[in-house]
Amino acid sequence: MKKFLILLLFAFPLHAVKSDTTSTDSMPTYFLGEMFVVAKRVSKWVIPPEKVDLKSIQKQGARTVAEAVKLVPGVDITVGFKNEASLTIQGFTSKRIAVLVDGRPVNNPYYGSADLLSITTDNVSRIDVIQGNIAPTVAVNGMGGIVNIVTEAPDDKPYTRIMFDYGSGNTYDFKLNNGRPFTLPNLARLYYALNFYSSASKGFPLPDTFEPNGFEDGGLRDNSDYSRTNIQLKLGYRYGSQLHVGMSVGSYRSSKGVPPAMKMDASFWRFPYWNRDFVDLSGEFRPTVNLSVRGKLYADKFVNDLISYRTREFDPNDIWWNSLHDLRDWGTVWETRYTPSNSITLKFGLQYRLDKMNRHPDLNAAWRRNTMNTANLVAHIDRQTESFIVSAGLSVPFFKTDSMVAWAHILNPQVGVSVSPLSFAKTWLYLSRNSRFPTGHELFSIKSGNPHLKPEEATRVQGGISIDYRSVKLSLIGFYNDINDMIDRPSRDSIYRNIANAFTAGSELTVKFKRGNYFDLSFSYTNLIGEDLTTHRILPGIANHKITLSAEYRPSKTQLIRGSVYYRSRRFWPEKILAPCIVANIYTEQVIWGPVKGFISVKNLFDALYEEEPYYPMPGRTITVGFVIGG
Repeated sequence: MKKFLILLLFAFPLHAVKSDTTSTDSMPTYFLGEMFVVAKRVSKWVIPPEKVDLKSIQKQGARTVAEAVKLVPGVDITVGFKNEASLTIQGFTSKRIAVLVDGRPVNNPYYGSADLLSITTDNVSRIDVIQGNIAPTVAVNGMGGIVNIVTEAPDDKPYTRIMFDYGSGNTYDFKLNNGRPFTLPNLARLYYALNFYSSASKGFPLPDTFEPNGFEDGGLRDNSDYSRTNIQLKLGYRYGSQLHVGMSVGSYRSSKGVPPAMKMDASFWRFPYWNRDFVDLSGEFRPTVNLSVRGKLYADKFVNDLISYRTREFDPNDIWWNSLHDLRDWGTVWETRYTPSNSITLKFGLQYRLDKMNRHPDLNAAWRRNTMNTANLVAHIDRQTESFIVSAGLSVPFFKTDSMVAWAHILNPQVGVSVSPLSFAKTWLYLSRNSRFPTGHELFSIKSGNPHLKPEEATRVQGGISIDYRSVKLSLIGFYNDINDMIDRPSRDSIYRNIANAFTAGSELTVKFKRGNYFDLSFSYTNLIGEDLTTHRILPGIANHKITLSAEYRPSKTQLIRGSVYYRSRRFWPEKILAPCIVANIYTEQVIWGPVKGFISVKNLFDALYEEEPYYPMPGRTITVGFVIGG
């Protein structure tokens, strides 16, 4: 306890988030993405989320959500095994983080994680990274945070945007975005948003300094090719501020290789298809200005086929095994919000999700079928004035599999307070208990499954201060996460077990400077430590130091130049220590004529040779040239 208090006192002044008076309730986008709401007052967050907007995504040249959030303080993205993006927030790994698209949870029910490389940015309006919040209704397993991806929808004006680019590795991207509102009599309005995206690549180039060996001959990385197609249609109807209903349907089609690890026991895998289809119905009804009821129904189908070849030649006549996953989810989210006064808000929420997991370990093997149910009940009260916010909540997540007789449940209380002693300064403190139930793989895997696993629990403390004064924004946060019954296994063939105790702790510093309308500078530093207190080993993959620096210069209204530098310190993995790395990127755009602008993006400008996960070298210098027609 003494150690905990010392760390808390040390961490409290060590970060904050920028002051944010923008209400998620006042943004006319999409329900639980968010949906259009007219509130009596402007809501404030105890801990405002870090927001990555559409312009930031474009200036990074980010094709996927994984690329878009990589520079966010406290967030780390690595790519390696299975060619999937592993997301970490404050030391919490992907299966401990809830990923939502317009409020719909998209974490893989079997493995628990969400591959952010498979979520493209072609129709993304904004990404919210929430490192701590009160009683999140939709995030049953969001123990380590939430990434909420908000897709586009037209508000008052129609839009059409076409983008095409071509770059290294014979890579191309094509986007078409079109949305239009239609005004009807009596304050009613219809709208639609249509998005089409197609992309393909022969693979990514390795750095020139890479030396060919018995595992990789250099040039384009072996088996790193892919193709992606994403189509989404959104329809909506609004009647004033009283009613808003919408439907969204989408289909994602992909095939991709998995670059083999550069070691003797490498696996040689390909996904001939990696497909996802969904339908999402949502609505909000406001019978009075003080009361609103929001609801969502969704269905999600996720099918992928993973083929393992015996050799690096990927000979279709020499297959070791062929694994097929057919995963289907059905769910609903409901929330009632009541504001009896301008300073008080009451919220009550319910979430339910049914996961059916059908798996062929091999095409010659029998189907393995399992079912999981998760639910969440939430109660929350919020009191706020101009200089003070206090929030308290209780979430009760439930869990049941087809082999369990009764539902398991946990009580998760949360409380947060924020004080603004000056108009330009804010300080806050947040304390919560969060939990995560085991994934399907942890419970049902043939080699590693353990049906007797207990849920993980984390006690989280975060505190910070932020200053927004004239042209400078500074934020400083400190955090400590005490994790009990962490689920892990010594190796991929071992049985999962509950580790007695682990912790992560650290601090984040962010400084932003703006000079008129022509220059922006942003700096962030993240310090992070994590340890398995049972074995006294450093948690794998954690970088103690992460530094990002970005600068944007706009010499005129028609020109923009943006550069960024990313540093990550060495990381400890069970089989290897990875060296520090520095990666620089540059982006420039120029208006050619009217609504047409051209751009050039160079990633890994200095062609650095580095690994994000052991034995998986990352792309070298990649150059992309393209144009955009429209906003």
